[in-house]
Amino acid sequence: MSYIRLEPGEETNHSHKSEQSGFIINGEVEITIGKEKRVCVAGDAYTIPTNIPHGFKVKNDKGVEFIEAYSPPKDGK
Repeated sequence: MSYIRLEPGEETNHSHKSEQSGFIINGEVEITIGKEKRVCVAGDAYTIPTNIPHGFKVKNDKGVEFIEAYSPPKDGK
């Protein structure tokens, strides 16, 4: 599992070989999974299938915190 904090205005976009599941601890983030977009807030969860392009865009002025798990585990590089 990983703890992640993204700052206000921060965006990511990538894909990887692991399935990814996460849980928003606090903040608000727009998550793009393939062509689908949704806004998640504290208490929301998501799952991203293997090899699907995805990204996160912070939607508030305080940042966002979330935890994630990967299967199979990412190698950390």
